[in-house]
Amino acid sequence: MLDRSNLYSLRKANAVARVPLPLDHPPRQYNGQLMLSGPDVAIEIRGTELLGFVNGAASHPSGQLAYMIDNYDASLLKGAEGLRQKDTDTVILAGKWHHVDFEMEPRFEAYLVHVVSQEGQVQSTCYQSEIFDWDYPGLGDGGGFGCTMTGDPKDDVAKLRRIAELHVNVDDNPKVSSSGRPYIDGVLWYPSECRDLPVVISHVTGMNAYETEPAFVQHPSLDPFEGEANKGALESNIDDNRQFDVDAPALGQFRGDVVMRNIHRPPEMTVDELMASTDASGYWTQMWDGKSEPYSRYHVANGKIPRGGDLLRRLDDPMAEHSMGNAYATDWEAVSGSMETRFRILAVGPHPVMDDSAI
Repeated sequence: MLDRSNLYSLRKANAVARVPLPLDHPPRQYNGQLMLSGPDVAIEIRGTELLGFVNGAASHPSGQLAYMIDNYDASLLKGAEGLRQKDTDTVILAGKWHHVDFEMEPRFEAYLVHVVSQEGQVQSTCYQSEIFDWDYPGLGDGGGFGCTMTGDPKDDVAKLRRIAELHVNVDDNPKVSSSGRPYIDGVLWYPSECRDLPVVISHVTGMNAYETEPAFVQHPSLDPFEGEANKGALESNIDDNRQFDVDAPALGQFRGDVVMRNIHRPPEMTVDELMASTDASGYWTQMWDGKSEPYSRYHVANGKIPRGGDLLRRLDDPMAEHSMGNAYATDWEAVSGSMETRFRILAVGPHPVMDDSAI
């Protein structure tokens, strides 16, 4: 039986096999599901009472999770009815609070369902319900890949983590959000047949585990999820009072010279030079058809910049139409395959921030 204290956090989901396995160690089949990044979150449904947990501790009573639970209370209660075996069972949904893109709303991604009897017996399964608007039928059935373990079961956790690293592709992970945080935290492995085998969680990106081994390059100003029980990253906004990153190094490099980042504003510079010599955390990209409002998206600089050689020029008027208060912009250029759509990069001005209000 799983220790109940481990049911509220995916970090603690790894466990030894629940019964001794045969000495001949038969092959063991695991299904893998990619796991989104973010703090560990759980929702407990006990009768008609709904409780939230963040990283194993009770969530803030008026925080973002509490607000979401209030919005989905009827759906949560109905979903729990279908998961219980007895009316007295407690249902725990364990997953992640996922919010890494400025332009996306935060959401709770459930991965495991723990059904706890009055006697304390626990049955754990993959989440496959449709409780929330963003749930997709079949998404929790293994994610489309699996593997067969042979040899000593004690080695399964280490072997599965190595396989997870290959799937997540940490070394040159392209799955990076506009905030610079990875979308994927790791892989959840669930035994396909033998219910005596443990669920295995392989954290591989450094977002919630292995903090001493960060697996992605980040700008000095970025703060990955730190795991505080009542801190979160929720609604994004444009903060005109936080245009630059106070934690960025004071000194930068520009064409062989040492410069002060907070005052270095040359007539022109490339995007790569921008990141090396100013206190901007990133840059905007804009797509515009010349008719409607441009589509603007902020990108926190993270590793190699796709168009780092593009030349930014200082604007005469940062408050000009569509400049959004930025001091620099590239020239508009035509987008391949389109007669009307144009593209440019903007930088050194207001940018979105990830709200740190309580989860």
